[in-house]
Amino acid sequence: MCNWNSAGNGAATPAKMLYYSSNVAALQFGEIIGRDNFYKFVKMFGYGQPTGIDLAGEAEGIVNWPIGADWSDLTLDTNSFGQGIAVTPVQHITAISAIANGGTLMWPHVVKQRCKGTQCEDIKPRVVRRVIDPGVTEQINNMLVENANSYAPVVWGPITGSYAPVPLVPGFRVTAKTGTSQIAVNGVYDANATIGSVTGWAPAENPRIAVLVKIDRPKDDPFGLNTAIPVYQKVVSELMPYFRMAPNPEIIDLSQVDKQ
Repeated sequence: MCNWNSAGNGAATPAKMLYYSSNVAALQFGEIIGRDNFYKFVKMFGYGQPTGIDLAGEAEGIVNWPIGADWSDLTLDTNSFGQGIAVTPVQHITAISAIANGGTLMWPHVVKQRCKGTQCEDIKPRVVRRVIDPGVTEQINNMLVENANSYAPVVWGPITGSYAPVPLVPGFRVTAKTGTSQIAVNGVYDANATIGSVTGWAPAENPRIAVLVKIDRPKDDPFGLNTAIPVYQKVVSELMPYFRMAPNPEIIDLSQVDKQ
């Protein structure tokens, strides 16, 4: 097994694993966590099971649980960096939102109110369970802010001439994590067919939105960094004023970035 670019990244930390999208580091952490804890949290975050969203025909995704003859230690290794697992967008954004919510998994829903004739029922937020402690989510939050800033040159480099890390969305601290997954065709991964994605929430403190961008079979570049990040940046930038979120003047404006 190797990383996406067949390169090494030195001694692994959780932050470096996320920053470099390191398959090898994820594998190592999966082995440290161990089979039982790994799949416990896969289940706690809601993967491999319906979320119960108020839409018909929800799929439960695919998780190769550690039961039966098909499972082996190699399954844990590949599952640790997402291979061999299939999740729905609703499952994934629900799980990501649990981190944004300080570790609390919420029931996802679409409508705000159900009405029958003149009788209406408000749909209220519903807690499903606590998944992880707030202290852990704060650490993840900070890591993903750094990730988002490192992705910013993809958007702003061609405009400003600077490729230094800057806020992805000027005036706001936002989180982001890219993903690139191969698409299975007839039970075999197709190296030429990928899904480029990015997930995150904003603002990083007191989040109002969680966003998932998913691009099937991008044509010009197979990776989520170059295909999904520009879309994610645009969506979040448009939603901040929609939710009347005022930019923080202390967070760098791109006019302050010197061209290099």
